[in-house]
Amino acid sequence: MSYDNIIPTNGSSQLVQTDASGALPALSAANLTNLPGANLVPGSVANAALAAMAAGTIKGNLSGSPATPADNALIDTRNALDLPRVDVASAATTAIGAASSAYVRITGTTTITAFDNVAAGLRRLVLFQNALTLTYNATSLILPGAANLVTQPGDVAEFVSEGSGNWRCVTYLAATGQVGATGGVQVFTASGTFTVPPGVYAVNAEVVGGGGGSPNASVNQVTGGGGGGGYACKLVTELTPGGTVAVTVGAGGAVGGTGGTSSFGSFCSAFGGPGGSSTGGATGGGSGSGGDVNGFGGWGGSSFFLSASGAVLALVGAGGGTQYSQGLPSEFFGNVAVPANGGMLYGGGAGGAVGNGSSGANGAVGADGIVIVRW
Repeated sequence: MSYDNIIPTNGSSQLVQTDASGALPALSAANLTNLPGANLVPGSVANAALAAMAAGTIKGNLSGSPATPADNALIDTRNALDLPRVDVASAATTAIGAASSAYVRITGTTTITAFDNVAAGLRRLVLFQNALTLTYNATSLILPGAANLVTQPGDVAEFVSEGSGNWRCVTYLAATGQVGATGGVQVFTASGTFTVPPGVYAVNAEVVGGGGGSPNASVNQVTGGGGGGGYACKLVTELTPGGTVAVTVGAGGAVGGTGGTSSFGSFCSAFGGPGGSSTGGATGGGSGSGGDVNGFGGWGGSSFFLSASGAVLALVGAGGGTQYSQGLPSEFFGNVAVPANGGMLYGGGAGGAVGNGSSGANGAVGADGIVIVRW
């Protein structure tokens, strides 16, 4: 026979005598010594340690020390066992920490701004039943991307408590394979409003300004081509789902005029190409501003007369190109009046014009710009 040492939470050691096979016999005065009678209460749990075990909490020393365990040595067995998933209704402060299982499904669509206050280190695996908004907070609800997050049905996340009501999302798996929303693109060929889609917090915006127009040509006059619209591209992150951004698409310049400015809110702009030269000289393109990348439109080409084998020829200047337009080519003509060609989409400058010895020729307008938003 042998004796096993049992240390209940009151710190008093008890000796229990086992039988020849090592099994514990029924409790009796013959094999149980030094057990205070106050710990034996008929019809109830024998002591606080057993009561705690029945309630789902075990008090023990992981180090193996025989000393009475301290209060901070509590182990909540509700989080150590694989218990079935439980539902918790969404609320401004959603009580996932108080749930009786480590696997929680959040129901409802109420915006969540916080989780409940539980001990640091507690983890919860959370399944979202519906679409709702998790409101980012740099201290109390830390989310991927440091921004609000709109869940979709079937999304799964793991949160860990940092104590004092603060939680951090350490893993997020979207049901679609992408956090927030699937990708998309919206093209603006006229001014309008961009509405941020659900789950989108950042977009890539490209803007191209309107092309410059070319002037009219009088008798025996050549005019140069208009400049191409400028270009800017920017990753915009200061967005909230459902928010709006004003979009302006610059119009092509009138005959001889400068193209309009295209913009995506106040984030980035592309200035229109200047109008062509009335004396036939080259004209620079528009520029970009505020983008992560800013570029210039192509130059409007020069126009001029020349003589070859006694014949009078004219070289008509090209319209400037852009990121989305190749522009117009330069062309040779005989001694004839040549009206200008309009700018090519998007943001291209108009070609030059040639007036001969008997008549002038009309200039042309530049092409409208464009704004492209991708997410």
